[in-house]
Amino acid sequence: MSRRPGPARLPRTLGVLGLAPLLVLVACTSGEEATTPGGEQDQGTEVPEPVELGLAGAVEDHLRAVSDLGADLVAEAGQDTLVVSPAGLATTLAMLGAGAGGATRGEIEDLLGADVDATLEAIQALRAARSDLDQDPAMIELDPLPDHAILHLANQVVLAEGTEPHQAWSDTVTGRLGTEVVTAGEDELQQVLDDWVNLHTAGLVEESGIDADQDTLLVVQDALLVASAWLTNFSESSTSEEDFTLPGGDVVRVPTMHAERPQAYAEVDGHQVVAFDLLDGLDLAVLLPAEGTAPTQVTAEQWSSVSDALAEGEQPIVELALPRADVETSLDLMPLLGTLGAAELVGGSPDLGGILEEDLVVDQAVQQARLQVGEEGVVAAAVTEIGGTGSAQPPPERVEMTVDRPYALRIVDQDGWVLLHGVIGDPRGEA
Repeated sequence: MSRRPGPARLPRTLGVLGLAPLLVLVACTSGEEATTPGGEQDQGTEVPEPVELGLAGAVEDHLRAVSDLGADLVAEAGQDTLVVSPAGLATTLAMLGAGAGGATRGEIEDLLGADVDATLEAIQALRAARSDLDQDPAMIELDPLPDHAILHLANQVVLAEGTEPHQAWSDTVTGRLGTEVVTAGEDELQQVLDDWVNLHTAGLVEESGIDADQDTLLVVQDALLVASAWLTNFSESSTSEEDFTLPGGDVVRVPTMHAERPQAYAEVDGHQVVAFDLLDGLDLAVLLPAEGTAPTQVTAEQWSSVSDALAEGEQPIVELALPRADVETSLDLMPLLGTLGAAELVGGSPDLGGILEEDLVVDQAVQQARLQVGEEGVVAAAVTEIGGTGSAQPPPERVEMTVDRPYALRIVDQDGWVLLHGVIGDPRGEA
């Protein structure tokens, strides 16, 4: 089976290499009906009823939890270059949490900052608030960037053929998020996952991070795509090759954009941060850590302080030098979820009985992301996927039996009728 869909469509000025410590600040979008190539649709995808942002009680708690999750993820991963989607991970966890119980549900709710039902309502409200930025993924073109921002989120549940979800769980994820629920045979399961990822990220992420096999029962997928030009562009004529110091201390030359203009700016604990206006109310914040501090060492509390400082609205003239960036990363979430507090979920015996009749074991959890920053604007995509199989049976006890002395045997029918009974003192048949 081919694992390589068509090539990504990249903005012409963003397809160059460079590195920068970045945080993309995005909101969520509506769950409108999505077209999934391949697979058989189990349940019609519906557009959730809009929830007013001011009426969803857990929005602030959820936003704080998502911000903390982003900082904690990169800190725990320990990678020098990494792009994550805390919003995507939180949404995926909320979907699983809707079918979880006991300690598994409790640890998911701790990570989400509120109970699962309130979190799903908050996500639904956030999506409804920015539904005007959503677009049919099949119609998205990123070259050139459009004159409006794109913010597209989608969710899918893929079930192995013959697997039936509990109706209450599927109603919840469909009604809250517009999740599409499809089934796929073993020979097409991988392609269904791959095609959906490619479609809903406009090719920025080419294929699923899940390796589906005959034991895969369920995969929960979340995709995010954000694309926007700057409100005020960088001039390509101002871009020049400049020094950039890598984490190990080596210095390389990278294409660096330059601008001098009023910008939202703040300093927190020696960290410098500037916020760029994208179109239609989106923002991108760039944080330069204090000297001697790695970007992964900026704490969740400091990021919260950064947000508060930027909200004060100070806009000095900022002389900015910012490298172009084109970063593609993949992250195994399995060990990280355990250290972040979801040990029950990934520990081999989670309580996910509200999803399927079969016992589920989470055996794969992956997040892939692509981020491009250039003179025209910003393009980013992320896919979060969690896959489950049937409960793993403990390995059988190993014993050793060497028949090297006289032994007995019987031939017995299914009712226990002993047809033959023998003792073998010499297997050669000698008396």
